[in-house]
Amino acid sequence: MKELFDLIESLKSLKDFTADAIGKVLKTRLVERADANPYFRFYHSYLQDGPFATAEFQEPSTGARSNDRRLVLEVQGGVGVTYADVAKRYGVGSIFEIIPEAGPEGMVTYLYDALGQKLFFEFTGRSHRLLNVTICRGSCL
Repeated sequence: MKELFDLIESLKSLKDFTADAIGKVLKTRLVERADANPYFRFYHSYLQDGPFATAEFQEPSTGARSNDRRLVLEVQGGVGVTYADVAKRYGVGSIFEIIPEAGPEGMVTYLYDALGQKLFFEFTGRSHRLLNVTICRGSCL
């Protein structure tokens, strides 16, 4: 659990929120995907070790008006971080979205504002196990 929170802190404190900088923190290479569009470029990596299974990053394409950058980290199965663990670290958070029909338990996403960035923590609905973490710079809503 400590490694998960340490990585989140390292990622959200990056001055340059780019695929290369994120890759260095995660000790991987984020590869640009072929499905870019005129607005965003997308990167992906499967992570071998640590609390996260995958990393997906999007950044504005050259010349795009948006400045939104978003990193989505899928949590490895068995990590066992719960909403209570996140609330101890970051406080209660605001419910951003509830999707009761998602999977067998539904999903609940909490939003935290962290120094001009948004952190989204997505949990299973009943057991409150962490599924995904999103770090977002820009409007991102």
